[in-house]
Order: sequence, then structure tokens, then C-alpha cells
Amino acid sequence: MGVTGDITRIEPTNLATTVAADDDAGRYATALALISQVDANDADATAGDIINNLGTELAAGPLSQETVDAFNAAVTDLAMSAVADNLNDDALAVVESAINNAPEPAEFGELNATIPNDQVEPLTGSVTVTDVNFGEDNIVAQTDTVTTYGTFSIAENGDWTYTLDTANETVAGLVVGASINDNIALESADGTTAVLIIRVTALTQVAAITNTINGDTGELRLNLEEHQRQGKLSFTFLKTEALADDGNEKDAYITLYGSSGSSSESLVDLRIQGEATEDDGSIRAPRFLVRNTDSDAYPGGIITAPFTPNQFYNIEIIWDMDATNQITILIDGEALGGGPFSTA
Repeated sequence: MGVTGDITRIEPTNLATTVAADDDAGRYATALALISQVDANDADATAGDIINNLGTELAAGPLSQETVDAFNAAVTDLAMSAVADNLNDDALAVVESAINNAPEPAEFGELNATIPNDQVEPLTGSVTVTDVNFGEDNIVAQTDTVTTYGTFSIAENGDWTYTLDTANETVAGLVVGASINDNIALESADGTTAVLIIRVTALTQVAAITNTINGDTGELRLNLEEHQRQGKLSFTFLKTEALADDGNEKDAYITLYGSSGSSSESLVDLRIQGEATEDDGSIRAPRFLVRNTDSDAYPGGIITAPFTPNQFYNIEIIWDMDATNQITILIDGEALGGGPFSTA
């Protein structure tokens, strides 16, 4: 009756004390109030009888006209009941529409997915569909439908499988960083349509930067030919374990240099540190660390954030040398230190 969630997990609004909202809790309470009103209007039936009858009729198909008439009468009578002031008109309208089975379009969710252009294993997912009308919260099934760039199947419950045609010239010819969309038409039981968009992409290449412990640090450098007072560096990285001679994990770091090539005098030095034993014997957890305090001539704050080894992170380092706080570092979209901070 307009409730889209699992009622065993929903606490209905207490209409004796609280105004109902147009949500699952409010509509659940409204439906229960209507059942109580139908019970009050029918001296020969208990609330249990009414609920059992609803279950039987719903299992067989739409509600009978007798049941619909009883509930429509309850809608009118509920306006004069003790809980009338706490009813929500929108919630009541949804429940009333469900009772009368007035056609309402379905609503879809989870309509986007991504697959690499060289993936031969099927991609799987699930589309959700909700509909206040009885028996219409499902999808028209498809089996081995040929799409623009692959083959697609979907069950009535929304579970789908997509197999990419990696031999397709357009798919195989994607350059690194480019993508195309395979748009797949879906239809719910009541004829509502939607489009599942599967993004086919050529993934950015990954460079492995290693260290030989006793040798020099492995490095990947980008040298700008012209000074850039404003800019943004974006990348994705994963740090694996690399042990130093003392048994602690070695740092990885991303540094922006100005005129000096010393990390202690850099514009910013973002360290990625694994677990380590401190001088006092305590164990330091893995962390991100910005330190610009190596030199007394360049005092600054220490900024840290939790870090998980062997997990990919999306990083953006943004700089504006004409601002008071010149550096912003975003880690998976969250600003390290809460926002821009000053460089040394």
C-alpha cells in the first residue's frame, strides 16, 4: 500500500503523537490506520481477518471491488477519526492510489555501471524497480539481447549480466582515458521505460615505482617547462609494503618543488607511511602526512589522515601561489586538514 521497503524493518509513525511524513514510515502508519478504520466499520470482521483477506486477494491478483469499496469508505471516515490531525495528505494519497490500483509509473535505481574495454568476463549487477501498484515492481526479462557493444540478459528481479564484445572495432580501438556508452533499454511490468548505461572505458595505465632499499629511491618526475602559479595534479595510487633495513615500512611521497630541490623546502610533501615503531616503542598506524617542519626556517603544521595499504586512493593536489593558503589536497574527495593550508 505504497510502502516500498521491508515492513519488518520499518517502524510505523505513531499517529497518536506524530504527524506522518510522506515516507515509508508515514505510509505504513496510514495503511495501518485504514485497516483499523475498516475494522471499526465492519462489526463482523477483526483486524486479523482484514489483513488475512488482503493477503489472500493480493496473492491472487488485484483487490476485489468489495475490499476496494471498504477501504475507500475508510479513507472518508478516517478524516473524522482521532488521528485525523496527524495524517499526511500526500501519504494518504499514495496509499489510496495503491488501494485503487491507479496506474503509477515505476521508479528505477542502479542504472549505471562501468566495464574495462578488455574485460572478457561477464559484468553483473542489479537494477531496482519500485511501483506502488500491486505486482508491478519487476522488470520485463531479457535473454541474450544484442546491444551496441555486447550481449545483455536481465531477470524479472533486476539481476543482470553483460558480456562485452571485446573484438568490436570501436571497443578495441579506445585509447587510454577514452570511453563509450552502451545504452540498454529496460521496461518494467507496467510499461515504464528506463535506460541502463554501461560505460566501456580504456583504463589509465599504471606505473609501478619500486625501491631497492640499498639503492636510490624509485621516482616518477614531471618537470614543467614554464612556472605555473596555479595548477592541479590528479592521480590514483596504491602503496604496497616496502620494508627498510630497520624493519619499518618505507615511506612513499608526492612532492611539489619550487626553486629548491630539497623536500624540506618543497611547496608540499605528501608522505604515505605504513605502520612503524616509534622511538618510544609505540606502534604508529599507517597514515598520510604533510610535513613542512624539517627546517627551522620554514615552520608549519603537521597534517595527518588515516591510510590503508594496498588500497587505491584518488588524490588531487591543487596549488595557487597567489593565495594566502596555497595548497589543497583532496583524498577521495575529502580535504586533508579540512581545506587549503599554507606552504613552507
